Amino acid sequence: ALEQLLKYYPSADTWQRVLDGYISKTKHDDELLSLYRLAEDVGALTKPRQYTDMSQALVVAGFAIEGQRVIEKGIAAGVFQGEEVARAQRTLDSAKRRADVERKDLPQAAAKLAAARTGDEMHSVGRLYFSAGEYSKAADALRKALAKGGLSDVDAADMLLGIALSRDGKTADANKAFAAVKDPKFAEVAKLWVLKGR
Repeated sequence: ALEQLLKYYPSADTWQRVLDGYISKTKHDDELLSLYRLAEDVGALTKPRQYTDMSQALVVAGFAIEGQRVIEKGIAAGVFQGEEVARAQRTLDSAKRRADVERKDLPQAAAKLAAARTGDEMHSVGRLYFSAGEYSKAADALRKALAKGGLSDVDAADMLLGIALSRDGKTADANKAFAAVKDPKFAEVAKLWVLKGR
């Protein structure tokens, strides 16, 4: 019923109710990140805990620049009060340290992609570009990774490609990437992204 509501009345409140349910149930890291990213994009990221949890999950998964951006966004929006401010600051400090390492790798990313011999190496460059918010470059690297094949997680690459294309304003191409996600639970998350693009 909530998904029907999303189709016809996609309010931030409806999105929040749907996504809270999915986020509390998922045990899969890539699914969780995809849900958090969707929550951010549809305006359903509102609680202090969501910002800190999302930021920490991104940093652990190797998206530290994105993790830093998310926690800074929460701080700038004034969502943290009282004791939460110190927790947010700790989260930000940790994200910054890891993000600085990623930023040092960015200037070599194009050369690394050109020299990459495996799909996983190309995927890793795509993830770096994605973390830095360079979505068209991320999409290019992820497409190359998928074309090369031999990826340890094809669904994660398809999902990340879809989100990169969605954030780059290429909805039709994004939907093709989302449609390629095979794992049933992950495919459900991909369908929510398609709903968002309507």
